[in-house]
Amino acid sequence: MVIGVWLWAAVRRTLTFRRALALMVAAIVGLAAWAVLMYRDLQWIQSGRVAGEAALDAARSYVPDLLSYRYTSIEADLARARGHTTGDLAVEHRKLQSVLVPEAKKTKASVRVTVAGAAVERAGPELVDVLVFINQQTEKIMEGDTRPTWQRTLNRVRVTMVKVGDRWLAANMDALLGGGPVSSQ
Repeated sequence: MVIGVWLWAAVRRTLTFRRALALMVAAIVGLAAWAVLMYRDLQWIQSGRVAGEAALDAARSYVPDLLSYRYTSIEADLARARGHTTGDLAVEHRKLQSVLVPEAKKTKASVRVTVAGAAVERAGPELVDVLVFINQQTEKIMEGDTRPTWQRTLNRVRVTMVKVGDRWLAANMDALLGGGPVSSQ
């Protein structure tokens, strides 16, 4: 009888030890899987941060080209701007030329855009949304006028930048509501 009790206790201790060992192994495997996932997330976040910085620099330099023109050089200005675009924005920019060129020449319009500030709104390794604050100065001579009309406007645009090869290009640009004329002469 004593041998039976001792044998039963040994079997129980072995089963308890095996359960504890299995639980520890499962916990270690779970922690290792969690660590791998966190490491991959960290890599994705870091690549997004680096991409965001590069796309932000590109957007700051491209937005004035995308939105500025002089009626005397509008074809060259639009061609230069198209070099900074891709996808739907490039197509829209081509369509814009057929309407904008005659109108700009007719009114002798010139638009000068400067970037007042910019920030990354959302960043991933291949796609970054940049919010750009701009100052836009427009000069035009309306039909029947002899003096130019000036208007200065503060605006915001969201530029979606995508990585194409080793360059960041503007794939979409949305004007955000708000802003308006600051002064008009």
